[in-house]
Amino acid sequence: MAKRTFNLAELDNNSQFNNKQESKTLIEHAYSLMRQDIISGALKPGEKLRVAHLQKKYEISASTLREAISRLVSEYLVSAEGQRGYKVSDINIDELKDITDLRVLIEVKAVRESVRHGSDEWKQQLTEVFNQLSQFEQPINPDKSQQWEYYNSQFHQLLSNGKPSPWTLRTLKLLSQHSERYRHLAIKISKNKRDVHAEHTTIYEAVMAGNELRAALATEDHIRTTTEQIINNYGSKSN
Repeated sequence: MAKRTFNLAELDNNSQFNNKQESKTLIEHAYSLMRQDIISGALKPGEKLRVAHLQKKYEISASTLREAISRLVSEYLVSAEGQRGYKVSDINIDELKDITDLRVLIEVKAVRESVRHGSDEWKQQLTEVFNQLSQFEQPINPDKSQQWEYYNSQFHQLLSNGKPSPWTLRTLKLLSQHSERYRHLAIKISKNKRDVHAEHTTIYEAVMAGNELRAALATEDHIRTTTEQIINNYGSKSN
């Protein structure tokens, strides 16, 4: 059997590929950790991001950290300060209002389309996700907010996908990502008497009953209630 000769160029190319993949994985890991710390408030709005401190905290290199920060800047979760480095983006009530208005405009219409055109298979999927979501919001436990956020996002995506529209889903996913930090603020409000599960149940039952108008009104009320709650509690403190 002929022996395989080693091609140094091939080995070098494989090494470069593996290094790039490893670097990409490290950047993704650092990005995920920092993003979650910003969303949860562990990195506070307006906090200056000090590279040396974050390197030690996340146990990563300066170059990996900067790549992760660049991704967060593109998502508007981190702001560049000219020559002074970076900081966590401030909470901005005007931004929240804008996101809310866009969500209502697009999501409510999508829910109405879902009620009209949703298949039995879609209803079954919605039921499964609703049941999973229900386990994390009676009431919402801040320590399990990541799990709740995952199923909450899945629930709202499915609500809007009874009549599939890729661009609608892309737009709503982007808006949902940008409002995630605000939803965490709502969870933390100490005097919160809101029953989010009851709101989701109202939407779900209206959709399953084929009541388009009730589903639309319940969806809009649900979205706007979060915004009103945050404005009432944080509005005077935000920029």
